[in-house]
Amino acid sequence: MDVVLYPKQSLALKTEANEILYGGAAGGGKSYLIRIASIILAINIPGLHIYIFRRTFKELTSNHLYTPGGFIELLQEFIDDKLVRFNKSDYVFEFENGSRIQLCHSQWESDIYNYQGAQIPLLIIDEATHFTEKMIRFLRSRVRLGSLKVPDEYKGMLPRIIYASNPGGVSHRYFKRGFVDFGDRVHRAPADDGGMLRQFISARLQDNKVLMENDPDYADRLRGLGKAQLVEAMLSGDWSVSETAAVPNWSMKNVKPEFRVPRSWKCKRGYDYGFSAPYATLWVAISNGETATLDDGTAFCPPKGSIIVIHELYGANEYGDGLKEDVVDTAEKIYRIDQELVFKHNIRHVQPGPADNAIFNKEQGPSISEKMASKGVYWSESNKKPGSRVNGLQVLNTMVTEANRAYPERPCFYVMEHCVNTIDQIPHLELDEKNFEDVNTESEDHIYDVVRYLVLDIQGEIEQVKYQGF
Repeated sequence: MDVVLYPKQSLALKTEANEILYGGAAGGGKSYLIRIASIILAINIPGLHIYIFRRTFKELTSNHLYTPGGFIELLQEFIDDKLVRFNKSDYVFEFENGSRIQLCHSQWESDIYNYQGAQIPLLIIDEATHFTEKMIRFLRSRVRLGSLKVPDEYKGMLPRIIYASNPGGVSHRYFKRGFVDFGDRVHRAPADDGGMLRQFISARLQDNKVLMENDPDYADRLRGLGKAQLVEAMLSGDWSVSETAAVPNWSMKNVKPEFRVPRSWKCKRGYDYGFSAPYATLWVAISNGETATLDDGTAFCPPKGSIIVIHELYGANEYGDGLKEDVVDTAEKIYRIDQELVFKHNIRHVQPGPADNAIFNKEQGPSISEKMASKGVYWSESNKKPGSRVNGLQVLNTMVTEANRAYPERPCFYVMEHCVNTIDQIPHLELDEKNFEDVNTESEDHIYDVVRYLVLDIQGEIEQVKYQGF
């Protein structure tokens, strides 16, 4: 078997880092690296077990097994010489020296627990941003050497993880913050995120010399995708953009410094319940057209009906899980913030706003809303009518885009700069792969759900006023 590795593919094997994100652009040679690296290491490290993951079984077989240049083709001479056996029932390539290449898929989050007892010296996750952060963290926890004896020339290389991916997907933000934002330098991940040595290796279309020579028009077909953001992500591997961003026009123009809200503006809050998952509460001010003054003295007069997130309360720990907090304790926090905001901004009061409708359920005794009401915190029901999810995203995108105009004329959406979770999460929302008009619910969408409740609620309020005054 003739093996040719290009410089960046070789770097992925030789780097001192043992947690590597490889890729970026379409056609950057990710799939070839996965297969060749697996075969090289399986041959040279007896007893090595390699696990290769894709999200679905169909993707796994069509991309790595029966495709030209796939495992069957690459290993055919070894299979013919009985040095490698392909176990079709388990999708495992078994080498004569005891090494194994296991092809795995994990379509649902719960599927990862099929690998609870696995000992994985080399983990490879293809299209890694399609896996949720929870799945990534769990599979990484299975990575260990155990009793494997590693030849001297490969010591320090294992255990190892290789993630291969383009920008976009439910964990785009996780990989961008943990790998891409550090450039190409090797760095140590924090202990609460695995503690491994990380490196991002950017692979571009130009790095794949074979593809460029055999198919020089491929770049033009990528340009034919049309949407500038998508073309840029696929051609250059730019992780600052994502072809599946749910709020693609978000910019720093949507972020405003903290300022004192005019007394005549309304203030309302929304809530998304969470116990094991995070909960989120947002407080928003609704412009009536009166001018506000920023701390630097600049006048800020957003169009009437504009929404400004002025405060947030996000109930999550450092791992992104919920606080498992009693709702009465949450209500006390919310009530206290209500009072603080009334004093700080000199607003009249905070109006009860929309919440996740599940909190009104009384089947198991007093509802969550009733428990919160006992502490002076009240809510209204959110809009859960058919089409409300799609409509909510459309309304938010219209308001975000309008805020980026030089002279906005329609209601806009803004966030005060101290609301860091909102600013972090909204631009990294991903679209659902099966419904490009809705947000992927595997994204970190708890704050977005509150935003959706609020924009629909406030829009409905404005439309009702217009109708009554018509």
